[in-house]
Amino acid sequence: MRSIDEWLDMISQFENITELDRETVCGLVERITVYEKDRSTNPVTQEIKIEYRFIKNLLQKENEDIA
Repeated sequence: MRSIDEWLDMISQFENITELDRETVCGLVERITVYEKDRSTNPVTQEIKIEYRFIKNLLQKENEDIA
């Protein structure tokens, strides 16, 4: 993606979704990382990191344009 406008055009297909299916997740998400449970806390916690497609590239591009 080269610009926010292109990203908005791509993401608009997901605007009115009512069910999160595999196809949608694959289109939106680059990677999901599930970390080991932290049993030292009460309640037990577990970190989950979701990296969305294109977001990192868009933020990097916008920061370059500002600099």
